[in-house]
Amino acid sequence: DDSLALAAEPSPVNESAAFHVGAKVWARFDEDELFYEAVVTERRGSKFLVTFTGYGNEQETLLEHLRPHDAVTQETVQEMNVVPQTAV
Repeated sequence: DDSLALAAEPSPVNESAAFHVGAKVWARFDEDELFYEAVVTERRGSKFLVTFTGYGNEQETLLEHLRPHDAVTQETVQEMNVVPQTAV
């Protein structure tokens, strides 16, 4: 599995960015507060339902806990403390 969990938080996105259904994102997992790759599966008012890639876990999350997938480049991954994903 090539999925990653970020120990360092990716930079926040500005409020105008749209996280549409089907968008690949980094979402903060509530239990460990790390960011994992996910896909937006539903918008629920001011919240988003995401499914974590590789695990299938779903979680409702706020905009401030989402980051665009392209906000993390290969260079920034190498600069951050990144740990391989394990079962969530």
